[in-house]
Amino acid sequence: MSNWKKIMKTSLNVFFLLLFVAGTTFAQRHGRHDRKDSYGYQSGYRGQGSLSEKIIRVTQVDSAQAKKIRPVIERSERRVRALRADFQKKEKQAMDSLQLALKPMLKEDQRKRLTEFSERKHRTN
Repeated sequence: MSNWKKIMKTSLNVFFLLLFVAGTTFAQRHGRHDRKDSYGYQSGYRGQGSLSEKIIRVTQVDSAQAKKIRPVIERSERRVRALRADFQKKEKQAMDSLQLALKPMLKEDQRKRLTEFSERKHRTN
């Protein structure tokens, strides 16, 4: 494969990776979080109230059951938050590595735009 084809292939891969990251970020920031589930309740983690309150409301458990299940749900919520934080840290490391790998292939103005893009993304997270 010629040098030109390798560069084009790498550039396309990088473009689609950045497009995916940008699309995912946009969807997270601007997605609608007011959708109702099939039971008529707020869906997802982002509605009003905690996950435990939503599950208790959806399952219509009595107060004795709610007392038992609330700690289980809250442990899971903490675990999910920890996983999300770990993922975000690893995602940042991967994107930083990507930026370092791309720098030698880009012109000065392209490097500047990539740096600005990266800084904007990190500010919004």
